Amino acid sequence: MKTRNLHIGASTHRTVNGQLNPTIRIRPGETQLWRLANISANIYYNVHLQGQQFNVIAHDGTPVDRIWTADSLLLAAGARFDVLVQGGPAGRTQLQIAYETGPGGNSFPKATLATLDSEGRSAHPATMPTSSFGPTQDLSHAPIATRRTVVFSENKEGTKFYINGKQFDPDRVDMRAKLNTVEEWTVRNDSG
Repeated sequence: MKTRNLHIGASTHRTVNGQLNPTIRIRPGETQLWRLANISANIYYNVHLQGQQFNVIAHDGTPVDRIWTADSLLLAAGARFDVLVQGGPAGRTQLQIAYETGPGGNSFPKATLATLDSEGRSAHPATMPTSSFGPTQDLSHAPIATRRTVVFSENKEGTKFYINGKQFDPDRVDMRAKLNTVEEWTVRNDSG
């Protein structure tokens, strides 16, 4: 099959669990656990639930050090957030996405991913957790074995991608970390 005019910003349909703008039902006060996953290869999404808060309990499958709330979340390609959502007063609201990647990038205008329908008998709202679910290791005072700067860039046409000036090659390893050491990385994106 031959493809023509294939472009990252081309018009497309965004789905939730394979459905186009499904209705998610929740009772007022009910708490639901949602896993928000961006399974695209290279598109970022800013996800927003109008009039609601996301209570973030995990990022990329790992419990967060401290549970935090946000009214929108930036999901990079391949990223996941586990969030608790509580049903608001009876009514409908939208789970929306939008994102601008910058002057040399792409534009993804606001679109509705799903509609949240808060209806039915009210539930007693659960108390949202405020701390982590388990102990975490604080590495902020650990000795730093290595400091690295990682620079992402691309050619003018946006067809070749580089890491520290070397064209990306999935079969090549340029950096190795020693087991049980702490490294400090500065990651910079020099592309448009």
